[in-house]
Amino acid sequence: MCAPVCGDGIRAGDEICDAGTENVAPGYANTYGACRTTCTLGPRCGDGVVAPAHEACDDPLHATYYTQNPTSSDCKPTCEKASYCGDGVIDSDWGEQCDNTTAENVGGYGGCNPDCTLVTYWGDGIVQKSDGEECDAGPLNGHGANCTLSCKIPQVGASRPRFSCVTAAPNSLKPQYH
Repeated sequence: MCAPVCGDGIRAGDEICDAGTENVAPGYANTYGACRTTCTLGPRCGDGVVAPAHEACDDPLHATYYTQNPTSSDCKPTCEKASYCGDGVIDSDWGEQCDNTTAENVGGYGGCNPDCTLVTYWGDGIVQKSDGEECDAGPLNGHGANCTLSCKIPQVGASRPRFSCVTAAPNSLKPQYH
C-alpha cells in the first residue's frame, strides 16, 4: 500500500490540499489562501479567524449580505463587512435608491434620505409646493408641457429657450441650450 506524499501535487489520504512545489511553509507572509507544506490550508476567508491584511471580518457560520445596523459585525461570505445604508454604495437589491454615505444622507431637496430613499426633486413628476414648485411634468418640463425645467409655470409672453433632455442624477440636472 502506498502512503500519500505531501508535496507531490496529488491530494491523497488525509491531505486537505497538495499544490506540489507551490506548497508554502507555515509562517511565510504569503500563506493566505495557500496550501502549506504540511498539506493543510493556510489562513483563508471562512476559517473563522480575521486576517487583517486580507479580511475585514470572518464569520463562516453567520454570513450576512446586508444589515440595518452599520456598526454591526455582520460579515459577507467574502469576508467583507455586510453592506448597509450609509456605506456609499447604492444597493438596489436591498431597496436603496441612493447612498451618499451616512454623513451625506441627510435629506433635503434633491438629496438622499437617511433611509437611502430619494428626496423629491425638480422633474420627478410630483409637485412639491412646500419646496416652491408650481408644476412638475417630469421629463416633459421645459418641453411644451407648460412647466419650466425649474418647475415654475411660464410667464405669458416670456421668451422660452429651447432645451434638450439630458439624463443625469437629480442633483445635476442641467439644461442644454440650443
